[in-house]
Amino acid sequence: MRSKLLWWLLPFLSCQTGTKKQPDHGTDTISVSAPLKPLLTRQQQLIARGQTDSALMLGKEIRRQAVEGKDTLAIARSVLAFKEDVDASHHEEQSRWLRVSIPFLERNGSTLDALQARIMLSAYFCSIGSYKESQELIIPAWKSAELAGYRQLLPRIGLIIANNFSGIEQPDDAIAFLHASTRIAKEQRDSTLLPSLLMNIGIWHYQQKTDSAQYFHTNALAHIPKGRGGFMRMKILYNMSVDLEESGKMAEAEARYMEMASTSLQNGQFEALSVAYKALGILKRNRQQPEASRSYLEKAVHLADSIHQPFLKLQGMIELQSTYEKLGAFREALDMGRQIDGAKDSILEAEKSSTIIELEKKYQAEKKESENKSLAQKLRVEKRFNFALLFLVLIAIPLVIVLYQRKKFQQERNTSYEALIEHYQRERKKGQSLPDLPMEDVPAPPDEYPSDDENFLSGSELTENRQMIESIRELIENDRLFIDPQFRQEDLAEKLGISPRRLSGYLRWSNPPGFNALINEYRVREARLLLESPQHAELKLDVIGLKAGFSTRQHFSKVFEQVTGLTPGYYRRKMG
Repeated sequence: MRSKLLWWLLPFLSCQTGTKKQPDHGTDTISVSAPLKPLLTRQQQLIARGQTDSALMLGKEIRRQAVEGKDTLAIARSVLAFKEDVDASHHEEQSRWLRVSIPFLERNGSTLDALQARIMLSAYFCSIGSYKESQELIIPAWKSAELAGYRQLLPRIGLIIANNFSGIEQPDDAIAFLHASTRIAKEQRDSTLLPSLLMNIGIWHYQQKTDSAQYFHTNALAHIPKGRGGFMRMKILYNMSVDLEESGKMAEAEARYMEMASTSLQNGQFEALSVAYKALGILKRNRQQPEASRSYLEKAVHLADSIHQPFLKLQGMIELQSTYEKLGAFREALDMGRQIDGAKDSILEAEKSSTIIELEKKYQAEKKESENKSLAQKLRVEKRFNFALLFLVLIAIPLVIVLYQRKKFQQERNTSYEALIEHYQRERKKGQSLPDLPMEDVPAPPDEYPSDDENFLSGSELTENRQMIESIRELIENDRLFIDPQFRQEDLAEKLGISPRRLSGYLRWSNPPGFNALINEYRVREARLLLESPQHAELKLDVIGLKAGFSTRQHFSKVFEQVTGLTPGYYRRKMG
């Protein structure tokens, strides 16, 4: 299992690298427009101080202005400025600009910029497993860099070539390029790139089952410049942890994973944090700690989903399913298996759609070029005007319909909200603002009809059910068990001294039926008290939800609206 994880993570661990410094741009025949020069200088200063997030935001603003001013060189320079690793969530956006920049730079003789753009785009292709596209860009770049005298680029180019060879399972070629690139980097004292090269050599030694992997990883850590290379440090820590775990040194491996998680959380590098959580989840499961494994893996899947990393999410889901099976939670394991199948289908469909879109773009570009040559002299101002008018009409009609439907929906919703508020206000005037929760028995919900021999309860069974439900409610209310977000049906069964299955049977006849619905009624009731209370008027809705027992703001809003028909914010404004 661990070898598969390393195979998947290899591009993430090694493809994106940096150069030691920005050399001269050669004999450029073009230059950046004057208004954007100060912004590019400011971006370089932010990067030099290690303020990557601020530099990324400024880069987006530079590209926005450059698009308006048709300054492609400024676009290229804003992307090429990032010589250090950035989080993978930014790679795809930068790659789109690189595709535009490369042809422009090559046409205008900006040799160095064109080479660096090829290197960055090739590294991106390598990181997503598109090794053929990566090789088509990077192999010619090695020769071009030698001919143009840019020897300082060779270690970086060699590293990407090595990673491509590793991806297509040619380890001998990979290690040859790694050693060659390391020698050149040491000659040039390239302290920025050297850690990545040494780390990749360590990965190769690990895959070859040698005892030298930790030596190269430790050496790589030692070569990271002081105050820089936080993302590289996490890559190295991950590889060291994997090696320690495979060697049976579980405690040391766990300490490394925890260090990686702490550093990535502090730096806001959520992809690395998700990887660390996933690794900790697998390690905890292997150490017979399935509950801890479940917690870490659920966090890993949630993080991967929030940063739109479908492959990383899928890997976490697969590991989480194994943990569910270890816990004996076969229902959750079955549900996760279905989600995994759906995720695989979605990923394959997305890849297929992406390929079709790329082919369609190429076809449309060729078609447009040929049509422009034959129709350029035939187009008239009147036809252009008519086309624009028709386009506006076609856009305006659905827009008007959407706006009308939206307004109608808002009116209906407001009417419904006002009616509910009046109802709650009448209850409050009668001294019944928050009445006690219902205690009577109710039939089973529609999707849980009992079998033929369970349609009716005897008198003694009905009495037993009523007494047990009353005991359950008294326990929940008196001990305020509902304010604990982690409180589960199993915990309630343990407090009552009965099995979860038997408790589930009793709760089928409660009102509302089922554990989750019953607990959520108490939590909503508590939330309403807090929202109406003047003493809690300054608390944010997140805090109100937590005090009432909800684990997240989203869950709080969803359940509150389901029970009351109103959002928490609207309820507070009208009832607070």
